[in-house]
Amino acid sequence: MYVVHKQDLTYDEAYEVMNEIMSGQTSPTQNAAFLAALSTKSTKVETIDEISGCATAMRDHATPVEHPGLEVLDIVGAVGFGIATPQQAAAMAKVSDGAIVGSAIIKLFAQYGPAAVPHIEAFVRDMAQAVHNA
Repeated sequence: MYVVHKQDLTYDEAYEVMNEIMSGQTSPTQNAAFLAALSTKSTKVETIDEISGCATAMRDHATPVEHPGLEVLDIVGAVGFGIATPQQAAAMAKVSDGAIVGSAIIKLFAQYGPAAVPHIEAFVRDMAQAVHNA
């Protein structure tokens, strides 16, 4: 896989990988390895093709939810882009439906190793509180 070799994926490659993940064809370990490799490749940023390919595959697997009498949008917006503090998460919560903080959690794993769990729990709690209070 290109991403393991720190190369960008094309739209089609990203779609194919996420489609396999969403179809249940991959193990949790493979899923974690893909996400870790994607977030740590040399460019340090997921490309538009990678984000679009993965997002399209996820949308293709989404289950429609009926919402009689409610006006809602079809597309959920989520943003990441290095969000790592409660203040950043709160700011994004005001303009988006979610904030992705996966790379910040991976950095905590890298920093604390096997002792990372309490640090991750505190991080997630602080981030969730910031988003809920926004």
